[in-house]
This record gives sequence, structure tokens and C-alpha cells, in this order.
Amino acid sequence: MRGTGDTLRNGGMQNWDISLFKNIPLGAEMRYLQLRVEAFNAFNHPNFNNKHYGASVTGPLTITKNPDWGTPVDTYSFRVIQLGAKFYF
Repeated sequence: MRGTGDTLRNGGMQNWDISLFKNIPLGAEMRYLQLRVEAFNAFNHPNFNNKHYGASVTGPLTITKNPDWGTPVDTYSFRVIQLGAKFYF
């Protein structure tokens, strides 16, 4: 048996998104170029998915935990950086 979606034992997520913008005027009023840099999960912190909660039951009163009890099943961690530009006329 393995717990799925156990939010009380998995902990929280660390996901930091950062954006930088620079507006460059293009002469006339209300015309400018916007340069953008955006980073999703900027610090590349690993977030752990579900954990192993397996146990074996033998005999009437013998319950033993599996050796990997409480270790994370998998992690999801990725960093995405994107660049962009917009023209406002």
C-alpha cells in the first residue's frame, strides 16, 4: 500500500518565478519596445512527489515497514528561462 496525495507528509512546494521588464521609448508618445526576461522555478529547487509508505503483514500481529519507507518516489524540478520583446504602437 502506498499513500497518494498525502499533503500532510509531503511538505510544501518551493517555486520562485522572477520577471524583469525594460521599456524603451521609440520617439513618439505611447510607442515603446518592451524587453522581457522571465525565469520559472528560478532557483531550481527540487520538489518531491509522493513517498513510499509500503508495509508487509505476516502472521496475525507482525507488521514490518519496507526498507524504503518515507523516501520520495520521484521529484519534479525544472528551470525555464524565456526571453521576449513586445512592440507597443
